[in-house]
Amino acid sequence: EIQRGSYDLASERFKDAIELNQRNDQAWAGLGLCFQQIGDFDLAFAAIEKSLDLNPINEVAITMLAQWADRPDRIERLVSRLQAFLAKKSADIEKSLMLAKVLVKLQRNLEARFELNKVLNLDPYRKDAKDMLLTLDRAVEV
Repeated sequence: EIQRGSYDLASERFKDAIELNQRNDQAWAGLGLCFQQIGDFDLAFAAIEKSLDLNPINEVAITMLAQWADRPDRIERLVSRLQAFLAKKSADIEKSLMLAKVLVKLQRNLEARFELNKVLNLDPYRKDAKDMLLTLDRAVEV
């Protein structure tokens, strides 16, 4: 239904799946996507958070949360969710970079530097992490 753009129908199907199994994190994430497409961003965000409550390493949900974190309270929740994700999957370079970018936006540069160093320990040739560290170093010098 989602591929056809039938978000109302798809949301009903996801609700049915949730009714059968309240702990179905994928159904909650799908419902969140439907709400977002329909234009109900508060319900979308809540459904994604429910998905992550059930499964903190749901990669689809954490990516959607990152895309939708548009207010300070949501950005702070995103930081917490990314930290919980990385507590279970510490070698996920993309999520560490995502967290570092958010921390830089929040001017939490020491924490961002920690994440970037973690990325470079995993992949010393990661140019985007090196560039972000250089940017942080230049900001300190000014």
